[in-house]
Amino acid sequence: MRHDVAVEMTLDRAIRVVNHAHKAVAATNGRGNASCIYHVAAKIYQDRTSTQLELYGGTTSICTYIARKSRFGKKS
Repeated sequence: MRHDVAVEMTLDRAIRVVNHAHKAVAATNGRGNASCIYHVAAKIYQDRTSTQLELYGGTTSICTYIARKSRFGKKS
């Protein structure tokens, strides 16, 4: 592809995008509930509601909360 980018897809619907020029990769699994981004300066892993960041050798973790609407229109 243009700009030295490759897009790879598997039979189980996983997708990986590779940018060779900037040494970066983004990937997600076929269900879309896990993904990762890899770069020479950072690594980010997301699995359902938790996200792990590795930046410049340090590590931190964060949890994300997704508000769901109930069938009555109120957030739970």
